[in-house]
Amino acid sequence: MFLACHLFAGVLIGVVLAVHLRDRRLLLFAAAGALLPDLIDKPLGHIVLHDSIDDGRIFMHGLFLALVLLFIGLYLWRRRGSFAAGALACGILSHQILDTMWEVPVSWYYPLLGPYQPGDFPDFLAFALWSEVGSLSEWVFAASSAIVLLLAFRETAEAYLGSRAVALAGRVFPAAPFLSAGMGAVALGLFGAGVESDLLMVGDSPQANLILALAGIGGAAVLTRYRDSAPLAWSGDPRHQLDLVRQAPLDPESGTGGRLHLDDELSIGDEIARDDR
Repeated sequence: MFLACHLFAGVLIGVVLAVHLRDRRLLLFAAAGALLPDLIDKPLGHIVLHDSIDDGRIFMHGLFLALVLLFIGLYLWRRRGSFAAGALACGILSHQILDTMWEVPVSWYYPLLGPYQPGDFPDFLAFALWSEVGSLSEWVFAASSAIVLLLAFRETAEAYLGSRAVALAGRVFPAAPFLSAGMGAVALGLFGAGVESDLLMVGDSPQANLILALAGIGGAAVLTRYRDSAPLAWSGDPRHQLDLVRQAPLDPESGTGGRLHLDDELSIGDEIARDDR
């Protein structure tokens, strides 16, 4: 799979974790984890180690590294209440699953089965660039991920991009699940027909179409399921935000609500008053 597909998977995992663990920062950690294997291994394997390995699925694509990080995340969650490392590990694992790393056991189970097997990718950079730009699925995944991130981190997005960008993301968000599901349905149709086409992904295969279908349809299900939950609902009507704040369970230790900080009730109320005027 390509970068935007991995990002989309990480964002979806992050949304689920953010809702259930009441920490929207986990969305960023999961998204980062989903990208890290390629951001580290591709330059390292294809550029730095070009003469010896020339393979972009090495250290960060290994199962044991992800599992160790996951166990560290669970430990820190139990001891300190932070699942940041665990979210990072979940993103990395999602990347490995989308890459079907079990089909490359030497790399996935490294170092149990011996050293990495050398590859041969003479035009890797050109192919990687064309794969991102020329794949329709990458545009769909990138747009959906950007919308979710804009809504989840509305305050930061407004500070750098302006309120209009966030408002636009809020208006187009309802279409994101349908776009994702539609693309997934097309991919599933191509898989069922056994057709190899560059329509959705450059250099695709029936297996790639199946993965695209699962990512697209699964993504639509997640976005639909959690569209009214914080952090996504934070982008909606201020009155809806106020309802979320009031309904959120109170944490007796920190004095904050489960989904949003209770102090935000005053600022949201001010926003409602300004809108009414």
